[in-house]
Amino acid sequence: MITPGFNLEAGKKYTFAFTAKNNDSIEKLEAFIGKSADVKDMTISVLPKTEITNAQPQIYGNTIEVTEAGVYYFGIHCVSDPDKMTLSIDNISIKEAAVAVAPDGVTGFKITPDEKGELKADLEFTTPSKAINEQAINQLDSVQILRDNVPLTTIKSPAVGTLLRYTDTTPKNGANIYTVVTYNEAGAGKAVNLTAFVGEDEPAPPVNTAAQLVGDDVQLTWTISDKGFNGERVNPDNVTITIYSTIDGINRNLVADNIKGSTYTIVGGNSQPKQQQLSYQIIPTSKGGTGKLAYTNPVIIGKPYIMPFQESVANQKIENDYWAMDKSKGQVGVLASSESFDGDNGSFLLKSNDPNQQLSLQTGKITPKGSQKAVLTFYHKAAQSADETLTIKIIKDEKTLSTLKVIDYKDSKNEWKREELDMSNFVNEAYLQIAFEVNFGETHNSILLDKISMTAAPVADGIEQVSTTNNIENDALYTTMGVKVNTKGKLPKGIYIKNGKKIIIGEF
Repeated sequence: MITPGFNLEAGKKYTFAFTAKNNDSIEKLEAFIGKSADVKDMTISVLPKTEITNAQPQIYGNTIEVTEAGVYYFGIHCVSDPDKMTLSIDNISIKEAAVAVAPDGVTGFKITPDEKGELKADLEFTTPSKAINEQAINQLDSVQILRDNVPLTTIKSPAVGTLLRYTDTTPKNGANIYTVVTYNEAGAGKAVNLTAFVGEDEPAPPVNTAAQLVGDDVQLTWTISDKGFNGERVNPDNVTITIYSTIDGINRNLVADNIKGSTYTIVGGNSQPKQQQLSYQIIPTSKGGTGKLAYTNPVIIGKPYIMPFQESVANQKIENDYWAMDKSKGQVGVLASSESFDGDNGSFLLKSNDPNQQLSLQTGKITPKGSQKAVLTFYHKAAQSADETLTIKIIKDEKTLSTLKVIDYKDSKNEWKREELDMSNFVNEAYLQIAFEVNFGETHNSILLDKISMTAAPVADGIEQVSTTNNIENDALYTTMGVKVNTKGKLPKGIYIKNGKKIIIGEF
């Protein structure tokens, strides 16, 4: 970057200055002047190669003496390593430097921004007792304090070598560049610059974000750091939170706005009749701006299914409105097949077009609570001598509670097989899910699943219905020997015939 031309006089000193900052990576620059705008003529060094490590603007530059009068050009050359981000340059200035007998710069310049993020900063410094040429001085006319090159105040006739303090009550939120210049009869002395971040930074993304189902409610929690996106201060007490729910990270609905603190309860957020998986976006805002969002873990909201739970994919349509799928990156998916165990023209087809892939088919939430026993029953089928495995797990809130069984299909015979797995150790859970996880081998054969049920008792082959009540009145009911049963009153637990179908009565 090269400026337009400007005139300089021989034998005079000039101060070249500019502000620079980086963006996420260390940058490097150097600066020159020359007698033309051609890069090859930029031969007089103003600033040697310098690393820019600050995310907020800081003043860089130097004072040099010109030996030859004429038109000069000022160039700033970015020499960062490859694959870096951006280097920002602003506020370029070229001024005649202070004369040798003018005051030297102040010392001990310190800025203390308000620790709570209020727009206030305390400045302190010691006035010089020597001139730029190191000769002692006995008197100062004034000290001027500027912010971003705009005068803030002038202190008249300060003593030399004395500590002065000033409170700025009108800084902007963000980086403020303060300059202190002392004056005597020779004019302006050496300027001293210092950049300070005042107020609050843009918040960093929230951490420790979590969503938890608590009864019919959804409880959200998060943590706001006191260090912002740019490494500057943030007062977590001043940060407000906006919350969205989302099914896919794109489509979203506003849940709450202008929330303070680190927790929020969505009252009734888990009480809807249909199940749905949601994540929540937590977005922080401070005086420094709106920070990047963070996601909670996904949760399945909605009332859990009650037992008996059954899914047969009849006519290639699901009976329960919530099923979930996790998979690896290959061409993997769950389809509906017309092949079935129970003759209803439907089953799940777990399929991969690529070898060595993974796929998990998961039920919605099912509650076993209130039952003394619980049994998972399903039918499955794989190709002859397939190199796949099927793992059945109990999961809850994305955590595995138990692995019920691992089925290896190396000895499979391309025929339907029945599984009955005891889940009675989990009847006290408020809800749980069943996961069918397939590891596809080199031949990536498909797996069929059908007639999946979770009941309070085993479902035998040919059983049409499971009833957890012992009272079935006004129905024609028979024993398995064909004897008609009196349905008035409480029936013993057992298997009966109703409308030509076997049913189970009572909780097993």
